Amino acid sequence: MHNLYHINDVLILLGVAIFIVVLMYRLKISPVLGYLIAGAAMGSHGLNIIENQEFALKIADFGVIFLLFVIGIELTIGRLISMRTHVFGLGGLQMLISTILIAILVFYYFHLDKLISTIIGAALSLSSTAIVLQVLSEEKNHSNRIGRISLSVLLMQDLAVVPLLALVPILSLDNKAVLSAILTTTFKGIAMIGIIIIAGKLILRPFFSLIVSAKKDEVYVTAALFIVLGAAWITAYMGLSPAMGAFLAGLLIAETEYRHKIEESIMPFQGLFLALFFVTVGMSIDFNFIVKNRYFIAISSLLLITIKSIVIFAICKVFRLNTGSSVRISLLLSQGGEFAFILFSMLTHAQVITYSFGQHLLMIVACTMAVTPILAIIGKNLENIINRDQVFECKSENTDADRIHNHVIIAGFGRVGRLVAFMLQENGIDYIAIDGNSSLVKKARKQGFNVYHGDISRKEDMDGVNLARAVATVITISDTLTTARLTKILHRKMPKMPMIVRVEDYRHSKAILKLGATATVPMTVEAGIEVGNALLRTLEISDEHMQDTINKIKRNQYSIISEIELFKDIEENNNKNN
Repeated sequence: MHNLYHINDVLILLGVAIFIVVLMYRLKISPVLGYLIAGAAMGSHGLNIIENQEFALKIADFGVIFLLFVIGIELTIGRLISMRTHVFGLGGLQMLISTILIAILVFYYFHLDKLISTIIGAALSLSSTAIVLQVLSEEKNHSNRIGRISLSVLLMQDLAVVPLLALVPILSLDNKAVLSAILTTTFKGIAMIGIIIIAGKLILRPFFSLIVSAKKDEVYVTAALFIVLGAAWITAYMGLSPAMGAFLAGLLIAETEYRHKIEESIMPFQGLFLALFFVTVGMSIDFNFIVKNRYFIAISSLLLITIKSIVIFAICKVFRLNTGSSVRISLLLSQGGEFAFILFSMLTHAQVITYSFGQHLLMIVACTMAVTPILAIIGKNLENIINRDQVFECKSENTDADRIHNHVIIAGFGRVGRLVAFMLQENGIDYIAIDGNSSLVKKARKQGFNVYHGDISRKEDMDGVNLARAVATVITISDTLTTARLTKILHRKMPKMPMIVRVEDYRHSKAILKLGATATVPMTVEAGIEVGNALLRTLEISDEHMQDTINKIKRNQYSIISEIELFKDIEENNNKNN
């Protein structure tokens, strides 16, 4: 039976993962919190039912590798350029200011070396990508302003993790050796980035073209795993972080036409290993240690949340976000992050910091992560209170459109417009919607849609949606005269921009096409799907991925359309008033 102890541990971990996901889903709580608690209960500080925790930790390391790969694959160069102001501006300032403030506190309170204090400050300035993305997913806020800005800050933090992971192992050296090691690591990093990029450009497309020709899903999955683990192995072999190689592989694949299929193949593994990662992180939580040091840990956790919240709120206001959104984002990103666990464990293992101090830091991060779902709810409620009477006019300072590029504009946000927005969100495409009904706009925004009140035929509202930098426009308004007027105006302003227009019938379609529409869709039973389909084709989304999106809608028995019926009375009243 001794030879089966690895299998015993794996079975326990998998069983716990299944139980936690089901339980937390029913309780409507982020499963990450459950993983941490379960890990603490099973670890050496709890029931000690995992016989070989070193083996579990090695398995869990794959969670970080797959997480960074998925982050890389979702980050195309075009998307990074379009988000650059928030990524490098807002996100960069958050990292810089938070790191400095926390490092100063650590330096003066614990009397540590300046470089070590800075590394600790940088680690604590990181937020939890896994938890925040989970919260945004549950609230369906990925594509609205809250989601975009939160993702931008997280992206900057994730980019900063790569050099931090490479820097920590050399901190145990003396000062001269540290400088030499930093230069060596930097040179290795640059060389490795160059090698992976060149090899990827030359090999990836032919490689996956060959894989596609096999027409076997299992070959696709195997190939995706080979690429991820191969890139991780190369960087690890060169003495760098394996997560760095996975991230670079993701970046390269993001520029190919195979990114969606590969991401789908990897996601189950990423979810599984990330769950195991959080369980093993939980194993490091010592409840007895927390109880003995409860006052220090509680005060430190509160201080960390306060510092990060104030910094993020202030920077959001500098970037002209409204007060409600600034409060919500600041609370959502105020926790410590999963990469801090890795960095502090590495610092402790390298004997750069003591075990006791490392445990203090780990407990602070764990406690702040544990309260994130509560902070997210508080932030959402505060935003609703602050913005209760606010009408979100389509102005540049509200829409943040001057910082959005390559987005889609949706004119009209009734049932069809909402369905189109859903399809865009499912494919990771930014959009701004505009509608003249303020009640509908308020309801839609509460549902997480990026919609504003206004009239796109007015110049100030055209500036508000940044018409000049959009990639396509969709007109879903039911009134035929308004549709014709908008089509004519928008075509005159942007004659080369693709424009998909909802029409009543084929006779109406001919008239709208003459006014400059790229394509029209008569309102049949599946009109919303057809509008979204035509738009995604114009944006060069693959047929396979479009079909997956449509199948997802149909599998849900048109539940999305059923939800849209909530807007029906408002839309009909609006039509009567017009």
